[in-house]
Amino acid sequence: NKTKQMSGISPVTSQQLLFSRVNLTHAFSGATGSVVAMTLFYPLDIIRTRLQVDDRKDLIHLATLAKEIIEEEGWECLYKGIRPVLVSLYCSNFVYFYTYTGLKLLASRRGWTRTAPLDLLIAAVAGSVNVITTTPLWVATTRIKLQNARIRTEEGEVDTQVERYSGLRDGLVKIAR
Repeated sequence: NKTKQMSGISPVTSQQLLFSRVNLTHAFSGATGSVVAMTLFYPLDIIRTRLQVDDRKDLIHLATLAKEIIEEEGWECLYKGIRPVLVSLYCSNFVYFYTYTGLKLLASRRGWTRTAPLDLLIAAVAGSVNVITTTPLWVATTRIKLQNARIRTEEGEVDTQVERYSGLRDGLVKIAR
């Protein structure tokens, strides 16, 4: 690996830079912060998911849908599937912040001037790496959240007929087949 000497900083290889304390700290912090926020606002995520698959033409108010869900499926439904969501979110944000911070550090070590276009490029690459590596987690997570959900269509109520997963690992295995 090539090394570069910068104003008083000892030479650092790309590998050392990628596994640096700074890079890992940003990744852990970003992932942990997202998990805390999702834990607090998870019921809104459940309601958003239901709105996405609800086929009724009339717009329904968020509070009305929340009330329907609670009355028909109970309070615990608002937290159904939270564990796989938190695992997926943690992994997703860890990958994003790890990649983003690592690429910023690498650009800095190479002497590149930080500009808005460079930051946008780094963010786009980090986002792409995140999506490519974590999409299977999100597919399984969404399917878990919709298990046994009552989804309404214009014709009436329909129970979702998704393959049953006992957890995130089971979902990933079944998706991979």
